Amino acid sequence: MPVKTSKNFILFITIACAIAILPPCAFGGVVTPTKQSAAPIRSHNAYDYFVAAGKLARESNRDAQVERAGGWTPESGSPHKYTLAEKMAILKANEPALSLARQGFPYPFTPPSGTNPPNDQARNIPGFASFRHLARLLRFEAQVRAERGDWAGAMESDLDAIQLGEMSAHGGDVITKLVGEAVVGIGRVGMWDITPHLNAAQAKHAAARLDEIEKHREPLANVMRTEKSSSRLMLESMLTEIEKQKKKYSKREFQEQGVNIDAVNPARLRLAQTRAMDYDIAIASKPYDLRSKDIADADPSGLIYIPSGTKLKFRDTLSIAEAELLRATLGLQVYHEKFGRYPASLTLLTPSILAKAPIDPFARDAPLRYRLQNGGYLLYSVGPDTKDDGGAPIKNEAAKTDKAKALVLQNSPGDIIAGVNKN
Repeated sequence: MPVKTSKNFILFITIACAIAILPPCAFGGVVTPTKQSAAPIRSHNAYDYFVAAGKLARESNRDAQVERAGGWTPESGSPHKYTLAEKMAILKANEPALSLARQGFPYPFTPPSGTNPPNDQARNIPGFASFRHLARLLRFEAQVRAERGDWAGAMESDLDAIQLGEMSAHGGDVITKLVGEAVVGIGRVGMWDITPHLNAAQAKHAAARLDEIEKHREPLANVMRTEKSSSRLMLESMLTEIEKQKKKYSKREFQEQGVNIDAVNPARLRLAQTRAMDYDIAIASKPYDLRSKDIADADPSGLIYIPSGTKLKFRDTLSIAEAELLRATLGLQVYHEKFGRYPASLTLLTPSILAKAPIDPFARDAPLRYRLQNGGYLLYSVGPDTKDDGGAPIKNEAAKTDKAKALVLQNSPGDIIAGVNKN
């Protein structure tokens, strides 16, 4: 039978995305974790440090204690209630992995690449999957530090997770971008609860570090250009394989595998792939636009895969909006700690507290919405519908949990409220 070109490619994308968003499995009961030793790395590539750190973390945490102790993996029967001492022991066993990951931060991140895209991507998936585990480990460290009253340390752990996620999108394609955003989300979610416990100096330091991390965010257009290049190599690999198999198999056998062999015109497919990817690059390069549409299917053979440019633009814009809301929240914490009240306007935060004014990427970089309210404040982005709903939060009534109700989706009406709509 011929190779499952179209179906295998789409399945590959699906599996990679699932790695970025699905919870990991848990194994076994409570055991004493084994501390591992970090082998020296002679590299100037952050990717090598992160992959090695992820491997080390898996070795020292075979029974997924971090997942259970952190409260992310439910246990059947009577769940074990981890004491602070037990959590600290688990964290201590993973210190070499965390140290190794942090050693990679000063270096640029360059994912490996080769001449065989399907095989190269398959080889890289385990490495990128381990980044998510490292982010969970950093979030667990933040929890333990917070439980001990070290709120500034907890914030640093979460900022490390965000830096890990932002760096891992550099030089990569759509899959690496999705993994990176998942990692960033793990670090970002806990910062809302930590911020009120910071003093002025700690909050200002956190805001400055977040600003520095965001300054090096990989532009979505760069990600799509890399995707264009890697998907072209993927297409050429598939066309070569099809030419080999055309000599072996009938038209009917190709149809059984989801490929309309009569529609496989190499020149037309190359042109279709170029036009579609250029269209997505254009979407990525412009400000968020609710009216943007994905390009129509230009490939009747079902051979080439074109990612949804509008969905990726939404996800990237949402990530920027959440970072800006957090920056503003940290700035407001600084102001409140200094003056005992919140400012009348966000403009009072710059430049003495925040280096630049917080913007709303869903409103073409207009300022975030802010007003004083009931002794506190209301801070929000207009969200993906690009309408100012007066601070009415996005709420998915059909969702079953409070967390799911607050998630921001591409078609969500309402505003993204700081500290409420936490993706």
